[in-house]
Amino acid sequence: GLPELPNVGVELQLAGRLAALRHPYDDFARDRGAHGTLLVSTSTLTGRTRGGLSGKLDGIRARAERALDAGLPATEGGLLRGMLLAEEGRVSEEVRSDFTRTGMRYLLAADGRKVMLLGALALPLLAAAGFSRGSRLLAVGALIAIYVPVAGARPSAQRAGVMGGAALFAGLAGRAGSRWYALLLAAAVTLTLQPRAAADAGWQLSFAAVATILVLAEPLRRRLIARGLPRAVADSSALTLAATLGVTPLLALHFDQVSLASLPANLLAAPAVAPVVWVGMLSATVGQVLPLGSTLLNGLNLVPLVYIEWIAHVAARLPGASVHAGGPVVAAALAGGPLLGFVLWRVLRRRLPVTRRRPPRLSRR
Repeated sequence: GLPELPNVGVELQLAGRLAALRHPYDDFARDRGAHGTLLVSTSTLTGRTRGGLSGKLDGIRARAERALDAGLPATEGGLLRGMLLAEEGRVSEEVRSDFTRTGMRYLLAADGRKVMLLGALALPLLAAAGFSRGSRLLAVGALIAIYVPVAGARPSAQRAGVMGGAALFAGLAGRAGSRWYALLLAAAVTLTLQPRAAADAGWQLSFAAVATILVLAEPLRRRLIARGLPRAVADSSALTLAATLGVTPLLALHFDQVSLASLPANLLAAPAVAPVVWVGMLSATVGQVLPLGSTLLNGLNLVPLVYIEWIAHVAARLPGASVHAGGPVVAAALAGGPLLGFVLWRVLRRRLPVTRRRPPRLSRR
């Protein structure tokens, strides 16, 4: 087998023979641009690493990994690296299983939420430091350009980076950005870089979640506020519910299961996600130059990390937390049912007569 690699970007010398991709489980590699498989007989670390810009990014990632581990137990350190750097392999098997059963697995991806939180953290700090509006937007764009490859440049991260870049460009131009234009631009860019990405489950989940949020989140938020929910709770609930409706059919199609605990688990975990990401990003940044500062910041993150783990652990063990429901028929029913209901509701709302009560007249005295 391959030796454990100390860091991303080390050079490894392999010997073996090439074989064609002919098995069903090779689809995962084929969708990522692979044309064959290497059956390794021997492997040796050369002691060299990548150079150039890729080497610089490898160094940033290695220091960020050490910073996010500093002072934390192995389980919480692995979860923090999973949430910030999309390193699912560092997350314990139990936590990963709980996240899957409760529909919280998206927390282990570098997606649009992480990019949005990066901007929300950086913009006020840059403003407090005296940067102008244009320079703040350029600086955030540079941070996104660094974060996406450091976090693995997976399809969800690429989509988030392109959409964030489009929004920043619109801000620099003094125009209101179109979220649908940004989403279509992200699809065009990611498919240009990797034409087979559309067959990847992560690509599909990422775009389905964003598209559903664009359609449903705002109407849901308005109705929840009208029902008396606080604005912050309504915002989080609307985003979570919209994203859940968007990805559930794909989860049934690709993973043969639907999580009935997804919505409550994500709503309960939501208040802790932003603090964990913000403190983690500060820790990864400070750790580039001052490792001791990362240890102190990670101490602040311990309680919310344990809380997120606890929510996933409890929710995953509820009766019916995750049910087996897979296949194209189930996925089509899950996707088409809400869509058909929405269309019928819109049609009936337009055709049925609406009676309005006239306000009572005030008698003059």
